[in-house]
Amino acid sequence: MEKSISVLIIMLFFLAGFKSEQESKYVLIRTVAKQIPNFKKTVNVAEVNQDDVEKLDEPLRALAAYYSSLAGSNCDGKTCDLTKALNLGMQGSSEHKELISKWFPNDSVAKQVVRQNCFQASSGSSYFRNYNYLEFIVKADTVIINYEVTVYNHGKTSVIKDPDKVLLRNNEIIVIMQNIWKKSKI
Repeated sequence: MEKSISVLIIMLFFLAGFKSEQESKYVLIRTVAKQIPNFKKTVNVAEVNQDDVEKLDEPLRALAAYYSSLAGSNCDGKTCDLTKALNLGMQGSSEHKELISKWFPNDSVAKQVVRQNCFQASSGSSYFRNYNYLEFIVKADTVIINYEVTVYNHGKTSVIKDPDKVLLRNNEIIVIMQNIWKKSKI
């Protein structure tokens, strides 16, 4: 009996060690119900969650800047809400591109979006991509990126909704799994 209790106590300490690793969640873009002037019903719209954006450290800001180059957030041809919330100014500004380049020095997708000035078509164009939600779940050096992107393509819509995964290592972000790029090429 004593041996069983000792084993149980050891197992509890062991399992407690796994749970002690802190997990943080940042909801950068969320879908909310809003009343639009002259409309009778509320509509669901995506909006940037400024409170969580302001909590991001530099590597997570770089990750958010990178994702703001893969899909839009109420873009108007020059600016997108997420990029503005990150205090990077216009889409594809030198600050925007420098932050991505610094943290993704060996990533071919990052190099391509930077070459294309992080361009995002205006919401309402014949072809554009918009986030419905974007969140980061951080545990130690791993970040899971959950998102839903609606792709508008000449009157037809499709949705991309798969998690991506990156590692934060040695002042670099290393992409481990990326579905958003595979399913929605720029």
